[in-house]
Amino acid sequence: MRKSLVTATTALVVAVLSTACGSDVPSPETQRLPSGTAAPQADHDEQAVAFARQLIPHLGEVRDLAKLVPSRSTNAAVLDLAARIGRSQTPDIQQLMRWLLMWGVEYVPDTNKEAVRQLQQVDDAQFDRVWTQMTIERHERAIAVAKTQLENGGNPAVRQFAQKIVDTRQAEIDEMRNLA
Repeated sequence: MRKSLVTATTALVVAVLSTACGSDVPSPETQRLPSGTAAPQADHDEQAVAFARQLIPHLGEVRDLAKLVPSRSTNAAVLDLAARIGRSQTPDIQQLMRWLLMWGVEYVPDTNKEAVRQLQQVDDAQFDRVWTQMTIERHERAIAVAKTQLENGGNPAVRQFAQKIVDTRQAEIDEMRNLA
């Protein structure tokens, strides 16, 4: 009974997130893993669970910050980067939520909208700089979480995903630093 309640709750969260993120997501049984990501083993460790639970809020914040850019920036490079960053967060969140569902782990994301409120208050002249700074800070935190998974995690698929997070977020940080 408990496991079915956890599974139903997690499935509901995945469905809500998918709808809120503006994408159609097939049921967990038919979902495909992102290209280059191996299927997770049924066995998981607490490090993998902690990794998913810690990373989801970072990815959600970055996605929400990126959504503000089109209405506030006129810099073509910032607009392009924000669009790419925004698009990449939702599939990563969905992947982590699918794993939690497969592992029978109950998780309800806690979305902190404070960063979005702060960025909304920034004047247009400072927007690109502040958005870049806030996004770099969140990427650095995501990289730290992913490196902990790489050092301590045992699940090969989750470790592969963590390495992807390190590689892609570091490349985006480098690109943002070159915008200045």
